[in-house]
Amino acid sequence: MGTALRMKRVAAAVLGLIVVLLLTVMVAGCGGATPSTTSANATTTVSASTTTKASTTTTTKATTTTKAPTTTTAAPTTTTTTSSAISWKHALDCAGKKCCIEGPVVGTKYASSSKGKPTFLNLGVDYPNPDRFTVIIWGDNRGKFSGPPESIYAGKTIRVSGTVSIYRGSPQIEVKNPSQIEIVN
Repeated sequence: MGTALRMKRVAAAVLGLIVVLLLTVMVAGCGGATPSTTSANATTTVSASTTTKASTTTTTKATTTTKAPTTTTAAPTTTTTTSSAISWKHALDCAGKKCCIEGPVVGTKYASSSKGKPTFLNLGVDYPNPDRFTVIIWGDNRGKFSGPPESIYAGKTIRVSGTVSIYRGSPQIEVKNPSQIEIVN
C-alpha cells in the first residue's frame, strides 16, 4: 500500500475519532437534564509507519486535543445552547431510552379531578392526535414548579429529558423535577 494512501487512512481515522468525541460530548450535554456543570477534555494520538522497498521508513503522528465548552443550566431557564435534542416527531425512536426531546407546547391540560391529578403538556400536535409527544407531570410533583406547569410552558418551545415510554401508541416522558424541562424560547 502506498505512503499517500496510508496517510489518507490515518487522517480519516483521526477525523473519525474527533467526530465520535464531539458527538459524545454533545449527547452528554443535552441541556435541561439536571442542573450541572459539564466539562470534557480529550486527546487522541494516532501513529502510522510505512516501509518502502528502499528501506526508508516514514512515520506520521497526529495529535488532536479537543476541549468541550462548559455549560451550566438550571430549570426553568431560557437558553440558546446547542443541544443534541431529538425532535418530538422522532420520539418513538427513543422508546425505552433516556433522551432529550424538543418541540413546541401546543396544548396543555391540568386534569385536577382525574386520578393522580396529572398535568399534560402536548408537543407538536395536541390531544387527541396520536402523533403527539406528551410530557406528564403528576400532581405530587406540581408543587416543585414555580407556578402551574400548564401556564409556565404553554406556547413555549421546550426540551424535556427523561426516559421515553409509550402510552396508547403515543410517546411520553414523565417529569418529576422542573430541571428535566428547559425553555428554548
